[in-house]
Amino acid sequence: MNIWKGLRSPSLPPIFTWEYGVVALVLATVLARGGAALYDAWVPQKYTQLIVGNIAWDVGSKQPDYLILFGFVGWFFAVHVGLRYLAAQIQTVNGTPAEAGFREILVYTLLPAGVWVGNIFVNSKPTLDLVILSVVLTLLAIALAIGLLNKRYAFTTSSDYRACVGSSLLIILFAA
Repeated sequence: MNIWKGLRSPSLPPIFTWEYGVVALVLATVLARGGAALYDAWVPQKYTQLIVGNIAWDVGSKQPDYLILFGFVGWFFAVHVGLRYLAAQIQTVNGTPAEAGFREILVYTLLPAGVWVGNIFVNSKPTLDLVILSVVLTLLAIALAIGLLNKRYAFTTSSDYRACVGSSLLIILFAA
């Protein structure tokens, strides 16, 4: 029990916060699928002869499927630990309100993915455009957070979240 207390800062939220978990879920899904697509493009399967009525070909494998599975698990934990480290750095440099502002920005960047989930129920052929937009906005927010952290700027200096960068990202979201 004492080991866990030493591993986390007492003022940070618990180890697993839902904002970082959902962002890690979306990013890990896209990164794992991208890795499998790159593997398919670089290492194509060889189908020497097509057997009519048989769904298995020579030299076929389930390796891309396993790559997606293991890639998702690996990317999920890597992204989650990276976000926790970035949040701890933001809190150390700029304080707890800045870390809360960073989590708020991450929630804003997940709005397109939330719209996509709702679109699944009403559209028979949903596309992944909104998920990709959410990933791009999330990566933009993370890059912005790292840039602000390197310059020692804060997202917000008080508990007034209207002045944080999240409102700018929300405007970008609605413009897209």
